[in-house]
Amino acid sequence: MVSNFKPTTDTYLPGAKTLPAKYYTSEQIFEKEKKKIFEKFWFCLGHTGRIPNKGDYFLIEALGEPFIVLRDKNDQIKVFYNVCSHRGTLVCKPNRSGATEGKFNRKTLQCHYHGWTYDMDGRLLSAPGMEEIADFDFASNGLTSPPLYIWEGFIFISFVNDPIPFEQIYGPMLGRLEDWKIGSLIRGHTETYKVKANWKLIFLNFNECLHCGIAHKTLSKFIGDKSAQNDLSDGPFLGGLMEILNGADSVTSSGQFCALPLGGQLTEKTARKGWYYTILGNLLLNIHPDYLMFHCLYPQSATETRIESDWLFNPDSDTTLGEKFAKNEPVEVWAKTNAEDWELCEMAQRGITSRAYRPGKYSNRESLLIAFDEYYLQLMNNNFMNYIRRRIKWLTSMLWK
Repeated sequence: MVSNFKPTTDTYLPGAKTLPAKYYTSEQIFEKEKKKIFEKFWFCLGHTGRIPNKGDYFLIEALGEPFIVLRDKNDQIKVFYNVCSHRGTLVCKPNRSGATEGKFNRKTLQCHYHGWTYDMDGRLLSAPGMEEIADFDFASNGLTSPPLYIWEGFIFISFVNDPIPFEQIYGPMLGRLEDWKIGSLIRGHTETYKVKANWKLIFLNFNECLHCGIAHKTLSKFIGDKSAQNDLSDGPFLGGLMEILNGADSVTSSGQFCALPLGGQLTEKTARKGWYYTILGNLLLNIHPDYLMFHCLYPQSATETRIESDWLFNPDSDTTLGEKFAKNEPVEVWAKTNAEDWELCEMAQRGITSRAYRPGKYSNRESLLIAFDEYYLQLMNNNFMNYIRRRIKWLTSMLWK
């Protein structure tokens, strides 16, 4: 056990119930979430390990907006709206094989419609025919960039031009992942899923392991919900740790290390522990001694979510371990577990649409779910005082234990 952390049962808010069905089914509420949550917080588009070399890029859509993410000639990460400044055409499209990532075969970005050409830093270089327009200003017609923040290699953008600073929102998270040196990790595998469930059901599922013994026979060999300890249990970030059980070194199909330790060496904090965090708006972190798996959620509607999942590893694992670099082993465990989780979320979505659904009571091992619901309602309803009253009630109950 890690000192100063609380068992998940100690942060339980008595009497709390699940949210009414409308929060998982209403398109009107989903549209409100875009304003109240996804435009308030920063949105993750992936990790820099996906574009490790100059000229690497990927295309991504988030909440209906198209983006180009690239590493430029100066080794800097850039994000642009994938929208030409001429007539709004997409500048980049999937290649002939349909791939939405790779390496640019030229040093500029050119729109396929009328040939407007941009430098990798977004500057407009050429606009056929516009040279004859007297008042045309090349400097003000470059690609549009959203506000950008790189944290531990994760690429965050804001949908608004004047966001609350990243450090102000996510301050308690900023130094928490230093032991694993996550910013330097490389991508070893990726999966994309389409889940017919509301994004919040996926958040909630990730924040509890009460279901693990029933639904995840493979995963439960390595972790158990009774070892769960909460690190952060309020606000836009939730999570903590669980001990790795049965003498296993890591959560892999063999129970042994599959790669070099993250951060270069094991510590008391990292050895035989799995760390799990959810970060609003859309990032789920799953950190183990020798790899990190993360999910980026891309809500498509009130009832559908696209998920991109990546497995990241110590960049020296391939050259140092050679054939012993078994990156397939954590993929085997989590691909199976992910499929089980997404099915559970879809089953929950289907049940919630029934007239028989009523908000049900949470157990004392679902405390992070309660915290998520409380914070979510605060954001959606601007009812901060109600949130404070309920938290005071919980604190009082803790004092009198």
